[in-house]
Amino acid sequence: MIEQTTPVAELQWVNVADLHAAEDNLRQELGDLSDLASVATLGVLEPVLLTPRAAGGYTIVAGHRRHAAAVAAGLLRVPATIRAYTDDERIEVMLVENLQRRTLGPLDEARGYQRLLELGLRQQAIAERLGISQSHVSKRLALLNLPTEAVDALHSGGITVTEAVELTKLAKHPERLAEALRQGQEWGDVTEAVRQEIDEQRAQEVREASLRTLQDRRVKVVEAPMYGWYDRKEKPLDQLRLNPAEHAKEKCHGAAVMSDGRIVEVCRKPENHASPAAIARMERETDAQRAERAKDKARRDAAKAREEHWRGLVAEAALPVEAVDFVLRQVLRDASSRGCQMAARWLGLEPERDQWGSPRYGNALATYAEQGTEHLQRAAFACAIGQAEELFRSPWGGGDPQLHHLTGLLEATGYTLGQVELDRVTPTIDDNDNPIDTLAREALRESGRGPVDDGEEDDDVARCRVCGCTEDLPCEGGCEWVEDPLDEGDLCSRCEVEHDLVDGEAADTHQEDRS
Repeated sequence: MIEQTTPVAELQWVNVADLHAAEDNLRQELGDLSDLASVATLGVLEPVLLTPRAAGGYTIVAGHRRHAAAVAAGLLRVPATIRAYTDDERIEVMLVENLQRRTLGPLDEARGYQRLLELGLRQQAIAERLGISQSHVSKRLALLNLPTEAVDALHSGGITVTEAVELTKLAKHPERLAEALRQGQEWGDVTEAVRQEIDEQRAQEVREASLRTLQDRRVKVVEAPMYGWYDRKEKPLDQLRLNPAEHAKEKCHGAAVMSDGRIVEVCRKPENHASPAAIARMERETDAQRAERAKDKARRDAAKAREEHWRGLVAEAALPVEAVDFVLRQVLRDASSRGCQMAARWLGLEPERDQWGSPRYGNALATYAEQGTEHLQRAAFACAIGQAEELFRSPWGGGDPQLHHLTGLLEATGYTLGQVELDRVTPTIDDNDNPIDTLAREALRESGRGPVDDGEEDDDVARCRVCGCTEDLPCEGGCEWVEDPLDEGDLCSRCEVEHDLVDGEAADTHQEDRS
C-alpha cells in the first residue's frame, strides 16, 4: 500500500474557478445531479479534497459531483481540504474514494481495481482497504475480459452483473462465450447456457486429447458414426471378438473418437476376420437404421410445413369456425412457456423482458391481446396451438386425444397430413394387444379407426354389471376396479359408490377420491 507523504491540511475556502477536474477520474459520467439540489440554497456541506497543480490552481481528488453542482448553482467558493499528493498517491485516494460509493457501475468498478493493481496493490490489499471480499474484486476484474457484445448487453440491461460474471468463465473461448450469450438471451437463462458451453468445451478437449493419443500411436483415425456402426464398413473390435493388442499389428487396424471422447478401436476390413454370416448379423439392422433416419427427416420436414401453415393461419387468414372449439379445449390446459414462445413468433411479437433481462413471451401476448377482441382471439388461438404443437413434437403422449384435435384442425384449415404425422397420433399396441394409453383407444374408437365392437362379450373379461366397463376400458372420466363386497357381480368404483353397495363412510371416501 502506498504511504501518504503529507499530513491532513485544515479546512479552507477555495474559489470555484481555481478547481480542475481530474482527467483520469474513474467516474467519467457524473450522472444526475438532482440529489445535490440543496447546494443551490445551502452550499456545499462536505468539503472537496484537492491537491495543488504545478500550473496553478487545484486538481480535484474527491468531490467531482459536488464541484459540478456548485458550478451549476453559481457558487463562487466551496469548502476544501488541500493535501500535497504524489501522482500515485492522488490516483490511489481518488480510486478508493470512488470505489467506496455504491452508485459506481460494475465496469467502472473493475477499471478502478485494475488501476490499483497497476499501482502495486494486490487483490487482498484492495479488498481489505475497501472492506470487501477478495472474490468480489476478482470477479469484477474478470469483467474486463468480456467482449464488446457482452459489455454492451450489460450496459443496456440485456444481462445482469451475475450473468456477466458467469460469461467470464468462457473468456478464453470467445466463440463459446458469444454462443452462450446468444442462447442465454434467447431462452432467458445465461447461467445454463454457460454451463452447457463449458461441458461441451470439456468434451471437446477430451476428444482432442484422445485424437492426439491416436496420432502419437500412429493409428488410422476413422470418423465416428452418428447413429451407430450398423451401416458402417468399419466394425468395433468387440463386435468382432478380436483382441485389440493383437489386431493393432494389422494394417486394417483403426480407431474412432466418439462424441464423449472415448476411443473405440475398429477393424476397417472386417471381412478379413469374420465370416460372411457374422458380418450379415452385424449389418442386420442397416435397413431399420436407414428407415429411422428417413423418418426423422420426414418429421422435421412436416414440422416446417406445419410452421408455415400456422403462421399463415394465425396472422393472415380469417379464423376458422373450428378454432373456437379448439381454443376452448386448449386454453384450459394452460400454455407452457414454450407454447407462448411459438405463439409470439407466429404473430411476429418480440418478447418483453423482466428486470433481470429474461424474455417473457406470455407478457408480449397479453399486451397484444389488449388491443381488441380479434387480437385476444388470435393470441389465445395461437397460444393454444403452440401448447399442442409442443406436445406433437415431443416423443411422448401419442395417445393424448388433444393430438387428434390438432390434426383435425390442420385438415379443416387446408393442411394435408403426411404419413409421419398420421403415425404420430396412432398409439402403440403392446404384445397383449392392450393399448398403452387407454385414452388413445377411446379416441381411435370415436374416430372409427379402433377395433369394431361386434356386440359379443368375451366371457373371460370381467365387466362392471352396471355400466359394462372393464379394467382395460374404464368409465369416462376414469375409475378404479374393485371387487363387489356383496358378491353380486363385478363393479367399478364409480358404480359401487353410486349404488350404495358400501357403507356411507366408505362411499364418501370413494367420492372424495374421485373428485
